[in-house]
Amino acid sequence: MKPRAVFLDRDDTLIVNVPYLGDPHARRIFPEAAQALFALRKAGFLLFVVSNQSGVGRGLITREQVSAVNMEMKRQLDGDYIHAFYHSYAAPDDP
Repeated sequence: MKPRAVFLDRDDTLIVNVPYLGDPHARRIFPEAAQALFALRKAGFLLFVVSNQSGVGRGLITREQVSAVNMEMKRQLDGDYIHAFYHSYAAPDDP
């Protein structure tokens, strides 16, 4: 069987959107997220999180803060569901 994948947005899909979130303890995971991710993994999907984190490009948060939020989210999901995270750090006025 060929690998299948699902690409998920982070903010307002897995966690409540907090603009320019840099504090891992300020994120709130949607209650259904872990169950949905578990079902997708059980069905054989690879799961990827893609997210626009323009706060980095705007100088409001760092890549390290984005990573810390992701790792805390992954820890709280209590399962190794997510294969990888991919981000765009560009600000709206970037060329």
